[in-house]
Amino acid sequence: MRAVSLLSLFASCAVLVAAAPANEAELSSARGPSCRNPEVRKEWRTFSKREKAAYIAAVKCLAKRPHSKYLKASYPRADLPAIKADSSFYDDMTYIHMDLTNQIHYTGFFLPWHRWYTNQHIHYTGFFLPWHRWYTNQHVTQLKKQCGYKGVMPYWDWSKDTASFNTSAMWDADPTSGLGGFGDPNNDYYINNGGFKDMQVSYPIKHTIRRQYNPFPYLTWWWVPRPQEAAVVGMQQSFVDEAINGYEGDFMGFQNATEKAQAFHANVHMIMGGDLAGTCPTAAGSTCQGGSTWTPNDPMFFLHHANIDRIWWLWQRKSPKNFFAFKGGSNMTYTDPAFPNGYPPWLSITDKMPTDNLFSQPTILSTMNTLSGDYCYVYA
Repeated sequence: MRAVSLLSLFASCAVLVAAAPANEAELSSARGPSCRNPEVRKEWRTFSKREKAAYIAAVKCLAKRPHSKYLKASYPRADLPAIKADSSFYDDMTYIHMDLTNQIHYTGFFLPWHRWYTNQHIHYTGFFLPWHRWYTNQHVTQLKKQCGYKGVMPYWDWSKDTASFNTSAMWDADPTSGLGGFGDPNNDYYINNGGFKDMQVSYPIKHTIRRQYNPFPYLTWWWVPRPQEAAVVGMQQSFVDEAINGYEGDFMGFQNATEKAQAFHANVHMIMGGDLAGTCPTAAGSTCQGGSTWTPNDPMFFLHHANIDRIWWLWQRKSPKNFFAFKGGSNMTYTDPAFPNGYPPWLSITDKMPTDNLFSQPTILSTMNTLSGDYCYVYA
């Protein structure tokens, strides 16, 4: 394997860490910048009330747009809900994540001695950061194309909320511009305020959004290193800074700092509970199998992953050695420190990523530069 080297952030790259190097034409398309007026993605709390309302209205619009006939499960199986013909395009986006994730996250089927899975997994492999950059960008792209959204993609800097997470100003109850709060414990944790309180989603069953504040989500997870640790600990800015400022040229190490057990990516999902943690609604019955499946049901997913993307974006710009750095396996791992983002065979930076036939398949390389190709944004 050869490390990536850049003379500057947008200079010519010498080589790429990949199973097969990209050719010059592929590098030229990724090197950029090719967009003239990048949108500046902003933290949710810097949005005006009107901007917040516009984003919420666009998401709700997408949740009413019709299901696409082109959606096709890559890995149909008995434990995955069937595609619902009466679902929405927002649900189609969720289904992609559900199909590509259900078999690869730490569900009841995954224990530390389970080492090998053999499909195109989007977590705990080299796909994680590139795939979610593409996915989050598709989210805001569809808001614009299908619902006329004129704004930018918001992100949620959850490190600002670690001192008093469940009472944060993020959980605004305003019916048009608020994200809503945590759900009613007397009603299966369905949220009952904010702009998304009546938004219906289809998986695993039709329901409205659920959130269940869970400050200590790992108490029964005996295989994690610190089961009694509060989730907010790993979400503190010091851990974010450590990831951004470390791991020069080491994509594998950076991804591990982001995605490993009790790191900030997982902790945000887990502390939110409900849909963002992939838990089953009670009405889904005892056969429902949760996990990191329908987590995009809650629009907080996209604000969270925009922030994960921002952290990667900051790391990329921290050093020329980081910008096109990439190395990751294609077989999912969770507990092996020697292979923190997948076992071999190694992914190539020119490999295509799965999209369940809803979109054309992008390459990993195409996601590396947020000012090139289908991407045209920076972060404030």
